[in-house]
Amino acid sequence: MLRLVDTAACAGTSPELWAGPIDGETLMDWRARTATATTICASCPIRTRCLATELARPVDQQHGVRGGMTAAARRRLVRLGTAVRGGWVA
Repeated sequence: MLRLVDTAACAGTSPELWAGPIDGETLMDWRARTATATTICASCPIRTRCLATELARPVDQQHGVRGGMTAAARRRLVRLGTAVRGGWVA
């Protein structure tokens, strides 16, 4: 039986591609790796589900690229969502 995760664009790629910054990695290398990962996510049929699953996790447990976004971008998204729900943004 085919699992949903098997239909993901990232299926079969190296887990290292999706990790946060790796010890000893230059900023330029990290940015290039992140760009590759987000490009793969852009064509993924389950990208929004992956993002929703990651956003359900505590922010301090989120790392790397998931659902087409870096952990920093997801934190900004959560803050924006909190601001909207709190009435700070029109």
